[in-house]
Amino acid sequence: MTEERQAQRTDKLIRTILVWSLTLLTGLYFSGGIIPPLFFLSDSGSVNAWHAFYGYFCHQIPERSFFIDSCQLGFCSRCTGFFGALFLASLAILVLRARLRIHLLMVVVLIIPLLLDFIFDFSSALPAANLSRLIIGAVAGFGLTAGLFPRYLALIRR
Repeated sequence: MTEERQAQRTDKLIRTILVWSLTLLTGLYFSGGIIPPLFFLSDSGSVNAWHAFYGYFCHQIPERSFFIDSCQLGFCSRCTGFFGALFLASLAILVLRARLRIHLLMVVVLIIPLLLDFIFDFSSALPAANLSRLIIGAVAGFGLTAGLFPRYLALIRR
C-alpha cells in the first residue's frame, strides 16, 4: 500500500469519527438522562449522584420534569425535548443521508418559541404544561440540528 493510499484511508477514518462523534455524544447524553431511572430505582445513592451531574446542565425543577416510576429524569421536560430532538434529528440526517438543511434565519424562528417559553416561565406570567415544554424544546432542537448539523458535516467532508 502506498503512502498516499494510507493517508487517504487515515483521512477517511478521521472524517468518519468526526461525523459520528457529535451524534453519539448527544445520544449518550440524552440516553443518560432517561435510562438511569429505570436501573437505579432501588439505589438512591446512585440516583442522587447521577441527578447531581445533570443538575449542572438543567434546573431539574420537579414540577417541570417527567418521572419514571416516581424517579425524576435527569433533565426537565424542555431539555428532554431539546436533547431528544438534537440526537434524533442528527441521527436521521446521518442514517437516512437526508439532505435536510434549513436557512439560518429559520433556525432563529424555530428557537424563538423556546426563548418566549423560557421568559414566560421565568416571569410566571403564562405557565406552560410539561407537554408544551417538551414540544417547544423539540422544535428548537430540531431547528438547531437542521440548521447547523448539515453545515458541520459539509465542513468535515471537504
